[in-house]
Amino acid sequence: MSRSVELEEIVYTFAKDPRLITHALQPNAQPDLQDVVLKTLAADADEKGNWSSILEIPGIVKLCVDLIASSATDQVIKRILQLFLNVSADEKAVSKLYADPEFKPLIHRIARMVADPDCKFADLAVSVLVNASRAERDCSGLLTLFGDAVTLPQLLEAFSKPQYNREGQSLHLLAHVFGNLTQLEAVQDFFVASEKRWIFKLLPFLSFEDSLDRRLGCAAALKNCCFKIKNHEFILSESESEDILPHILLPLAGPETFDDEENDSLPLDLQFLPDSKVRESNPVVRRLLLEALLLLCVTKVARETLRRRGVYYILREYHKWELVPVVKAKLESVIHILIRTEDEIGTDNLSHLEIPDHLVDALDKEHEEEAKELVESESVESSTKNVP
Repeated sequence: MSRSVELEEIVYTFAKDPRLITHALQPNAQPDLQDVVLKTLAADADEKGNWSSILEIPGIVKLCVDLIASSATDQVIKRILQLFLNVSADEKAVSKLYADPEFKPLIHRIARMVADPDCKFADLAVSVLVNASRAERDCSGLLTLFGDAVTLPQLLEAFSKPQYNREGQSLHLLAHVFGNLTQLEAVQDFFVASEKRWIFKLLPFLSFEDSLDRRLGCAAALKNCCFKIKNHEFILSESESEDILPHILLPLAGPETFDDEENDSLPLDLQFLPDSKVRESNPVVRRLLLEALLLLCVTKVARETLRRRGVYYILREYHKWELVPVVKAKLESVIHILIRTEDEIGTDNLSHLEIPDHLVDALDKEHEEEAKELVESESVESSTKNVP
């Protein structure tokens, strides 16, 4: 019998003994023992369907932090990241993680891995950050835990620089971190209202063919930045160096031609698109971009800008192409606003309209049905999980 098999038998026999686990995960323990223990803990939690049970082991987060800090083997570090990837995908477990004082040094280590161009586990590390920032209530916590370990500009630099990671890590999932964190007004302001206008680091990836994750995360971040009306003036700015609208419309545009009057009203980047131009293939990305446009329709001045810049013409042609009912309904909501006159709309600011309670309930139900329909039309994984 090999030593590895013997170790596994021992660990499986005593896996429920916290003293054995604590001993095996000490920095001076044998790496193969550390590896088998971590593998067994993950398998046991997965079998039970209860990843929060991992956190019931006394000091487990600190043990893992100390292992990473002690220059553990690559295999052990990978096991640790996989373990917390799964733990952080469990909503109950995430709450327990944020309550653990050792979660901050763990996030420090993980964030530094993401920013390290020589880290071979950067993508796994990013996945943990994605899961740890899904709920809005956790986003502030994550930013606080970053501390001085890493900054948003550092993460954006890593994300936007081609081949940033020298170990072949794509960092595509960082887009979802930005999409999650922009649930916070402070992060929306960072992207749109700060002097450096960091939103421009994300915009090219709205049409990035090589990664759906980049398109999804960046579309979510852009949509979130549209929630604040005070951001609309900048987002709809027609400055040649700060024109965001074409980035929103380009994934929705096809190869259609327009008459001279219609064509002249379009942003330059949308005029005379080639016959090879294809629309965004993913319905979730399309829906997010339409929701961004819908948010931009809130004020009269923004609606007039959208009409004047030919948004209706792009959407009119796109409407002939869209087949997913839930996305088409969102598209029609934008079109119905743009084709109406301001006299017909009757208010400068649509957000001031009061919606009766029964309609609010109906809209909530409709949103639930929309989400279900989108999942059925295109399977898009909503959490990042990797059972070793």
